[in-house]
Amino acid sequence: MPGFPGGYSHHGTNPRERRCVEYEVTSQLQTELFPGMLERLAQLNASLYHFSLEGFHRSDLPRILEYSSNDEGHFAAHMDVGGAMSTRKLSFVVMLSKPDEYRGGELEMLPGNVVQVDQGMMIVFPSFLLHQVHPVTQGTRRVLVGWIHGSPFS
Repeated sequence: MPGFPGGYSHHGTNPRERRCVEYEVTSQLQTELFPGMLERLAQLNASLYHFSLEGFHRSDLPRILEYSSNDEGHFAAHMDVGGAMSTRKLSFVVMLSKPDEYRGGELEMLPGNVVQVDQGMMIVFPSFLLHQVHPVTQGTRRVLVGWIHGSPFS
């Protein structure tokens, strides 16, 4: 993907569970985007969730995921918390692709709530919600994903 450090697939990850390429967000984009995103996410949290938030975690920064129809890119049902990621509180997905650039690849909050988004829209949800990305059947779906951390849920 032009402008981003070399993408990498998740070697060692079961391709039945997850098939996508991951890109790091450049430092320049981090500087330009992350402060405003944190501010908006904090406002949303204050009005809806009231979680205790600390911000991005240095070892778990937002990244770009690319799902391609060439290998039926997908992400099986999962939650974004647990184990080493137990401090994730809010998850977000920003759609980078235009709707006509791919088919399939729907984000589904289980059970059965498919979220329709246009390019540039952000979806925010508690990290403990079960969700999945359906296989991409045509084209390429690109998203920016990230997590806001805080003290673990009790």
